[in-house]
Amino acid sequence: MPETTTWESILILITALGVIIWMFPSIKASLARSKQVESDWNSLVIPISLVIMLVIFLIMLV
Repeated sequence: MPETTTWESILILITALGVIIWMFPSIKASLARSKQVESDWNSLVIPISLVIMLVIFLIMLV
């Protein structure tokens, strides 16, 4: 795979900064709203635990 040239690196950097600046207001608003909402850890813990149990089950089958 060929290396990126200097102008390509600069173009990637400018694009990344543009996306960050474009999305910053919505990210800031989302963070402000998330501080006001009650946390619901069950919606995270249950699927992760199910995936872990499935992986352990599949490992035991081998």
